[in-house]
Order: sequence, then structure tokens, then C-alpha cells
Amino acid sequence: MAAILLDVDGVFHVSGEPIAGGAEAVRRLRADGHRIRFVTNGTTKGRAALAEDLRAMGIELDDEELQTTPRAAAQTLAGRRVLALTMHAIVGELEGIELVGEDAEAVLIGGADETPETNLVFS
Repeated sequence: MAAILLDVDGVFHVSGEPIAGGAEAVRRLRADGHRIRFVTNGTTKGRAALAEDLRAMGIELDDEELQTTPRAAAQTLAGRRVLALTMHAIVGELEGIELVGEDAEAVLIGGADETPETNLVFS
């Protein structure tokens, strides 16, 4: 097995409240020699902030062990001109993407508030 993927939301916390046993489960999996990756489809926080949240719950991890949807989008859309309709907090996660306001090759939507731009996309 290459790694065990652990979802963050609903496994380690619910609405920011830690779930009992999460940190201990991670320690045991590591002690047994398993590689672990933390995954989330959340789009409101950057990877560093999410990693700090997990550390505050007693979970030891390296930032590189956390895979987020903004990071996956950046890897998928690397080198393209992208209109990003996202939360400001994740713009820094979009490395390798040329962020544009027009003439985009792709539109990335995630966690965006309702704005005139998002309304145009859906009309």
C-alpha cells in the first residue's frame, strides 16, 4: 500500500470541533509504518492554515502530507490562463497558474461568494 488517505472534515473534526481519537489513530498508523496523506475538498482555507488547524488538534503532519482541492487544481491547470472565482485565502495556493480577468482558458470556482462575476459564469 502506497499510503493511507485520511479525509479531514468529518474524520478529525466537525465544524472545527476535534473528534476524539483522531490524533491517537494517526500516531498508531505511523508507528505501524504506514505513510499517511490528509485530503480535503474544502476551499475556504489555504494548506498552511489547514495544517495548523490539524496541529492544534494534536495531529503531527508535514504540510506536504496535506492535499487540498486548490493544490490539485493548481497542478491540473498549471501553465494555463485561469479566471479564479475563489476565496481570497486560497489564491496563494494556485502556483503555476496565470490568473486573469478575461481571455481565460479555464474558470476555477470554489468557495466563491456570490458576485457579479460568479453570476455571469452561471448565466
